[in-house]
Amino acid sequence: MLEKMNPWSIWFNKPPEQLPSMTMKKRNVQLEGVVTNIKLLYKFVHEQANITKADEHLRDARLEAMLNIVDEIKSRLLESNAAEKKDSRAKELRRCSSSIVTTSSDTSAATTKTTAASTSQPMPSPTKEHPTKPNLFLITPPSSPSSKPHKIMTPPISPKPRRAPPPLSVPAKAPLQEMISINCDAVLQENNQLKRKLAAALVARDSAEKVCKTICKGTENAARELRWRVGQLEEANESVKYLSELNQRLYNKLSGQGTVEGLTEELVERNKELMQRIEKAREEHDAILGTLKEGLDLNKRLALEMESCNEMLSKLRTESQMMRGKEDITQMAKLKKILAKMERYLTSWQVRLRETPLKNID
Repeated sequence: MLEKMNPWSIWFNKPPEQLPSMTMKKRNVQLEGVVTNIKLLYKFVHEQANITKADEHLRDARLEAMLNIVDEIKSRLLESNAAEKKDSRAKELRRCSSSIVTTSSDTSAATTKTTAASTSQPMPSPTKEHPTKPNLFLITPPSSPSSKPHKIMTPPISPKPRRAPPPLSVPAKAPLQEMISINCDAVLQENNQLKRKLAAALVARDSAEKVCKTICKGTENAARELRWRVGQLEEANESVKYLSELNQRLYNKLSGQGTVEGLTEELVERNKELMQRIEKAREEHDAILGTLKEGLDLNKRLALEMESCNEMLSKLRTESQMMRGKEDITQMAKLKKILAKMERYLTSWQVRLRETPLKNID
């Protein structure tokens, strides 16, 4: 039955003699994940030492993964040490229980010897509290019902030996439980491996996203440059077509094989347009020169009039200074007349300027 329940024979279909013991396999399973984690930790340390500027964004994630791996290694080692301590404690307790069993068997043998000797001589009580008394059975033969019963002495019953206390060792696991525990360890190890693969895949995805972003930017810049190049090529094609047509016309003209009537007509029309523009520009120039001359004449007149006004004002000032302290009515009347003339003159010039403003001087 135990051979059938052995998980090694179930998994590998081999006899149990050719397979290692369950305890050694369990211990190896506990330490197998530690070795793989140490290898992964060494790899992360090597990558962290040789980090580049492009991978600086992965520094924090790698450090966190390294700390998680160290914690897992520590927990695995503690579990293996605890399992070893439990196994050693169980072995010691098994030795104690075996010695107790042997002593109990010796006591039972001694009691059998005492019972054999008690048939000839009564046995003294082993303890004061519980003295042993012989048991009497009355037996009457069926042939003589009226006869007296015979007294038969039975051997004294020895006291029952005290049972040894149960061992404090952990009960040994059944093969099925060991198989389940080994399966659980394998599942946990696979889960840890999948977690590590997932973390590596996430890091690779982030790096791939960044690479894709840079590629997208490069493609956008390349598309813009291609559009600009296409526009330049279209312009160059148009200019090449125009030059090829012009070259063909000139070649026909030089060779005498044809005429260039279309080219001359275009040139004549263009010349007419240019002549019309020149005539318009001349007319505008003449008009501007006329207005400029008129403005200069007006400026000269205004300058002369202003000089005369300044002279009249200076005369008035001198006369007013001379007339200070004197009361001459005739002089006051003359001054009033002069001031009235000045006002009329200035108002007339204001009216002229309003009626004939300067045009197209700018």
